[in-house]
Amino acid sequence: MVLQVVVLLVSSLVLILQSAVVHAQPLAENGPPEDGNSPQAVIRVQSAQTVREISPWIYGQFLEHILHSVDLGLHAEMLTERSFELWHLDLAELGRNLRPSRHLMPRTGNWGEGGGSLYQLSLSPDNRAFGGDETWSDYVLELSARKIQGAEGFLIIFRARDGRNFYWWNIGGWVNSRHAVEREINGVRTVIASTPGSVQPDKWYQIRVEVIKDRIRLYLDSRLIHEIRDSTFPRGKIGLGTWNTAAEFRDVKVMTPDGTVLFRPEFSQDPLPAVKSMAFMWLPTGNASGKVRVQPSDTNPLNSKRSLEMIVAEDLPAPEGIRQLNVPAREGVTLDGYVYLRSPDSTGPVEVGLREKGGGEVYARACLQNIESDWKKHTFRLTPAKSDLDAEFYIAVQKAGTYYIDQVSLMPLANRVGLPFRDDLLEAVKALKPTIVRWPGGCFASTYNWTDGIGPVDQRPVGPIFDWDGVGGTDPNNFGTDEYLQFVRAIGAEPLIVLNISKGVQYALDWIEYVNGPPDSKWGAVRAANGHPEPYNVTNWAIDNEQWAMGAVEYSLKAIEFIDAIRQRYPDYKIWVVGSGLAGNEAFDTRNPVNRFSVDVIKQMGSRADFVSVHGYWGGPYWEVMASNLYIEDFFEHEYRLLQIFSPDREVKIALDEWNPGALDFQSGLGAALILNSMERRSDIVGMASPALWLRHVTLSRSWNNALINHDHKTWFPSVTYLVMKLWSQHRAPRLLEFTVESPTYTYKGREIPYLDVVATGDEQRVVVKVVNRSLGDDITGRISLDRQAIRVNEYVVYSESLGATNSLANPNLITVDERSREISGREVEYTFPRHSAVLLEFWLE
Repeated sequence: MVLQVVVLLVSSLVLILQSAVVHAQPLAENGPPEDGNSPQAVIRVQSAQTVREISPWIYGQFLEHILHSVDLGLHAEMLTERSFELWHLDLAELGRNLRPSRHLMPRTGNWGEGGGSLYQLSLSPDNRAFGGDETWSDYVLELSARKIQGAEGFLIIFRARDGRNFYWWNIGGWVNSRHAVEREINGVRTVIASTPGSVQPDKWYQIRVEVIKDRIRLYLDSRLIHEIRDSTFPRGKIGLGTWNTAAEFRDVKVMTPDGTVLFRPEFSQDPLPAVKSMAFMWLPTGNASGKVRVQPSDTNPLNSKRSLEMIVAEDLPAPEGIRQLNVPAREGVTLDGYVYLRSPDSTGPVEVGLREKGGGEVYARACLQNIESDWKKHTFRLTPAKSDLDAEFYIAVQKAGTYYIDQVSLMPLANRVGLPFRDDLLEAVKALKPTIVRWPGGCFASTYNWTDGIGPVDQRPVGPIFDWDGVGGTDPNNFGTDEYLQFVRAIGAEPLIVLNISKGVQYALDWIEYVNGPPDSKWGAVRAANGHPEPYNVTNWAIDNEQWAMGAVEYSLKAIEFIDAIRQRYPDYKIWVVGSGLAGNEAFDTRNPVNRFSVDVIKQMGSRADFVSVHGYWGGPYWEVMASNLYIEDFFEHEYRLLQIFSPDREVKIALDEWNPGALDFQSGLGAALILNSMERRSDIVGMASPALWLRHVTLSRSWNNALINHDHKTWFPSVTYLVMKLWSQHRAPRLLEFTVESPTYTYKGREIPYLDVVATGDEQRVVVKVVNRSLGDDITGRISLDRQAIRVNEYVVYSESLGATNSLANPNLITVDERSREISGREVEYTFPRHSAVLLEFWLE
């Protein structure tokens, strides 16, 4: 999202700590002219003068189960969709058999008719089709809708004046976590009612919309979901839509309140041929000439709703079945696996193995014998004789019969018996030295059921479909509460667990008891039975995530119930509540209710919370990004002052627990260095922070291309933000020191901004000076003056000639950190800060 920065309040502390001396004439609004001169700067540091302690939590991280950050990511499990719950139609094949939409006119998307239904097959955002009469006023809209696949649910449009002015009912929005009524006026959309909810695929939903005068009633499967009054649009036509979702609609009818039919489109009745479906992320082996049929089965599944049924009509010349791509085989590295099988009419064998993609050379195989009529767990081990990082895993049979398959797993043996985390990604995570990890979301937290993620992994039900960008996927629940706490202990971080407010207070108290209760308590005993008798002693808990659509008053009332119940039992716990969102194009403008959310919540709940969770994503032109951290500091000071007014008995700090200044590129890395500098300077206000995204599977994701750790099935590369945060974190010091800066300045939108953004920190042995040179064209030579003798300085530079340069899987080290160390004497050194660079100087004191 792009930030339009708005000055609210000039931070007096920033002016004190970073007093700029102007060495240039006033400059242009859009940034300085670059004349090639190298102006001078002076940084003076008083190592004996501590301003305050810096919260280590500003170097936190945020782990959310989206975009395969965990599944096929951090977790060492090498297979996905292991329970065969999600089946996808061949949308392209379906689309080829549809006729163009005649009754609802498409505005965006891929629409067509057939078999008596209207289909929308695009998995892109914001697909809409409109129909009817814009003069309609009071009416009832009824229809049936089925989600085929994708991220969300349905968009039911009513009283639409045109494509920029309407109401819509967003069923299963916000990544399938909420139902909400939204009103769009001249292209600006506002939520006017919201409640938790989701849409499951392959289920028909009955939808009814009643609009009579200013009253709006919305029903899902005959249950009233919303009843509101709004008179913005007294009349208008209807429409249907989806967001990152393919869907089928039928039985559309518009009536007057007395039942007179106004509109009943007759969609094409042309029969549609059967369209192939396949378990998501699995493929048929393809050599059985139609003698093997694979389909979903809801008869006696092992642990969720479905298993895979494979019907072999006759004995085959060679084993055939299903396969999954991109499962790395490494010579001599043993993989441990299991699969649940049953068959009413065959004893096998069933062959599993690793081979060359497409059915070539077999690197390792195992034969599973004695298939029984009831589910049985079959274990196996595969030790490849050859390395092939793009191999495929297969399950195949040769004898005729019907086979049922569920819960298949493959993992390096070392991870099965040790830490269940992918080795290279675990090391990448550790290198950041995270101090606290927020989990499980994010929007994912609003759909998460913690009880599904405990106990033996092969007995856990699959999580709800949570598909951020329409590619597909379910969460296998193999990374639950115990695995998360094992993970944070392995990396030396503290846990922060986000509760789901829609599940109720008892749900939260039970989760806390599972984590922290004595082994003789109800849920503590369950934890002990799962192999963890000692309480985990987690003291940091958050009350849901980004519940802005609920409104500050409703959210606060619900959060108060949670907080009071928790504090009654656990008075010393730290509590996070939902705070402001730095909304795109209006960031820091307190007229925007999202940007007021922190204050409005604390105004309602008083002295109950310890942190407000503020989320901000910004980007845009270079000079805007270079100035944003100073405007963010202003906003935080303004917000912090108001928070203390409304929470007089408990200090409330800001947790910037989702932040990102753009993308993967070098410019975004500079933005990251700037916001980290700001948070170290203002750690009196900001007590915790974590960027987003942390991990992202680059080949299985289409959106949110801004992660720190970017991986596929075999390797990974760091973003520039990762490089900066790793550098800043590995060399962090606990105390903010007194320092002053004399720097050349430039003017941006009427504000004088120093080219050098500086923070100085230290401990008994070090002074650490972190500097961002904002100048596009000038290296800046600075003199660093200390109050103590230094004997050595370690110099670290993050620089790229191109602002848009990024690392990649093909070139993971295009941008790196340049390091050198030199002996020094005296209390002053001179250093030239390269243009548009981030520099860390670590002085070791005598």
